[in-house]
Amino acid sequence: MRIVKSKSQRDGSGKTVYIIDSGIYEKHKQWNIDPTELIDCVDGNLRVTDCFGHGTHVAGIVGSNSHGVATKVQLSSVRIFDCQGAGTWGRVITGLSEIVSNGVSSSIINLSLSGGYSQAAADALEAANAAGFLLVASAGNGHNDACTVLPASSLDVLTVGATCENGSVWYYSNYGECVNIFAPGVQIENLDNRNPQSLTVRSGTSMAAPMVAGIAAVIWANNPSYTNVEVKNAILNRGTVGIIDELDSASINLFARL
Repeated sequence: MRIVKSKSQRDGSGKTVYIIDSGIYEKHKQWNIDPTELIDCVDGNLRVTDCFGHGTHVAGIVGSNSHGVATKVQLSSVRIFDCQGAGTWGRVITGLSEIVSNGVSSSIINLSLSGGYSQAAADALEAANAAGFLLVASAGNGHNDACTVLPASSLDVLTVGATCENGSVWYYSNYGECVNIFAPGVQIENLDNRNPQSLTVRSGTSMAAPMVAGIAAVIWANNPSYTNVEVKNAILNRGTVGIIDELDSASINLFARL
């Protein structure tokens, strides 16, 4: 299954999506609008860069020219993963605090990450949601109950599981009542950080979440008076019910649709 983008849909112009990840490779030729960096929580070097590649791929799913859902969003990097892909809740909390304090209001935050429970991180997610940001998070890749990890378990985020091309739920995707919706997450081709033309293929709920973040940008651009809750509800209300195969009984059978 794929998310099919209608030519009549707008492209997310005017909306900002914050990518809390490993950075964004700004020199790639597929950006319609140059990415910016809000904060680097790893080493403090204020430059838009990505030495790991995960963040560039995620950002490309949200808004690259030929491979993105919302091709003219403003992407802004909040770097919390280092060159080996390691991060901490402290960095995530710092990044969320910076977005709330200095970010563009009524924007989207993509969190393609997963970890054990942290009350301080849960509080930071709650604060960002209360400030009017829409948080979209990956369900996690442990083939486990998403309610056991964060940010997937938070009621303040829109949690996304992953499906395969054949319409079944991806085996490694977390599942359960904390997953709000599913989107494609397997063998997703998108941007890489090796050179300005490079592409790569990745799989995971990390790829499914930015699909939905891109949908959110399009909906919010079309409905600028919406609150973050109204955008979340619009995403859920337009999803397709009952088409995902091999899904456990505790999970909602809802596939994201633009």
